[in-house]
Amino acid sequence: MSLSKQFVSAFYVYCNLVRYTYVGNIRAPVIGLLSALTEEKSTTNVHIYNPHVVHYYDLNSNFFYEIKISIKDQNQNDIEFVNGVTMIKMHLVKVLE
Repeated sequence: MSLSKQFVSAFYVYCNLVRYTYVGNIRAPVIGLLSALTEEKSTTNVHIYNPHVVHYYDLNSNFFYEIKISIKDQNQNDIEFVNGVTMIKMHLVKVLE
């Protein structure tokens, strides 16, 4: 991922399965907000702090046939990764009423 064109200070992770929640003054289906910690004097290497805390979100529907995940920067630009692996682990739990 190239950070040379613009400084990326945050990664917003969106998912089409979750209900919209407030992020600042807008509502969006955000499931994560991560800080970008760049290496000193680097324009490409980014390390993400991965908290070991599980977050649960309400789903926007009882049924789904696909999961769409998008990662954007603080200006809503899509993050395009040149190489490496990006992984998101989801844990779906049925809530008993």
